[in-house]
Amino acid sequence: MDALKRPRWLPITEPMPPSVPLRVGIAGLGFWGTKLARNIAESPATMLVAICDPQCERLQAAGERHAGAAAFAELSGMLAMDGLDAVVLATPEALHFSQAKAALDAGKHLLVEKPLTLSVAECAALEHGAQMRSLTLMVGHTFLYSAPVRLLRELIAAGELGEVLYCYAQRLNLGAIRNDVSAMWDLAPHDVSILHYVLGREPAMVSAQQYSLIGEAVEDIAMVNMVFPGGAVGHIHVSRLDPRKVRQLVVVGELKMAVYDDLDAEMPLKVYDKGVISAERGTQALLSDTGFARHHFELRSGDVVAPKVAGGEPLRVEIEHFAACVATGERPLTDARSGRAVVAVLEAAQISSEMGGQPTVVASEPGLAAAA
Repeated sequence: MDALKRPRWLPITEPMPPSVPLRVGIAGLGFWGTKLARNIAESPATMLVAICDPQCERLQAAGERHAGAAAFAELSGMLAMDGLDAVVLATPEALHFSQAKAALDAGKHLLVEKPLTLSVAECAALEHGAQMRSLTLMVGHTFLYSAPVRLLRELIAAGELGEVLYCYAQRLNLGAIRNDVSAMWDLAPHDVSILHYVLGREPAMVSAQQYSLIGEAVEDIAMVNMVFPGGAVGHIHVSRLDPRKVRQLVVVGELKMAVYDDLDAEMPLKVYDKGVISAERGTQALLSDTGFARHHFELRSGDVVAPKVAGGEPLRVEIEHFAACVATGERPLTDARSGRAVVAVLEAAQISSEMGGQPTVVASEPGLAAAA
């Protein structure tokens, strides 16, 4: 296969500058909201016409950067303004459902930062509301618009790594302590969405443990284990109490292994020609022979390849994909259904952690998640 030599990923939607840019308002002007606002303002596909935040300092600072945008302290005021086509929500997770519902009720297309909501039932309600009004509802799973993540998906789909055996993700740092949402609900949506995307499937079973170690009301560390259809296993470790900043995903296949490192700007994706082979029957013995322990195994180590990865800023790609979907009616890559699938994993993980790590069935329909 030549997948490593000739990356085949293509833009999600070829952005075509519309004759009339999508008029967007953003609610929430914190760290991530300001990045979204900048991309909305700079893209030819969108026009930033309104900003909203209850904190006066944030609103004033954003107003100075985006002088042409109307400023509002309350979402209701922004939703009532004339000339607003779409809303981006970068507000606290606990507000997502009520604010998203209000935006849909006002007839606005909607992009909601991850997670879509804090329950599968709320996700389903928003999805239904958007469908009934023929509105675009998209979730900000930004890493799915990242070139190395999309190339990793291509390599796995092309069989370059062979059958995926296991994968693990680490999202660690010291800082950004929050008392309104746990590390799992804050950080793990990124990695759950990435795993869903690159593997092309969702886990059937989840077990999780969370810990609050610095006296906060919410947990600052979480470990989530997943079992995928076909037998692949996954692990996610998120923490706000780590000495190093780590943003990494390792995928181990029967033929090759891949490492995605979001902090490595020069070589974010590396593919290792390494594996374990059976002297008698080759790598298939790992997967097909229940008595594989009697075989002799050898380690195989070959080249390490860092494919060339080229792509735009993920947030810009995401924003322009949103605008294109609104214009064409195309279903977004990170639509409400994908947002609900991520929340289903987190909801099952939450149930598992509250039951001491007991394995829990993942159910994307409301009320079906339960301990196995």
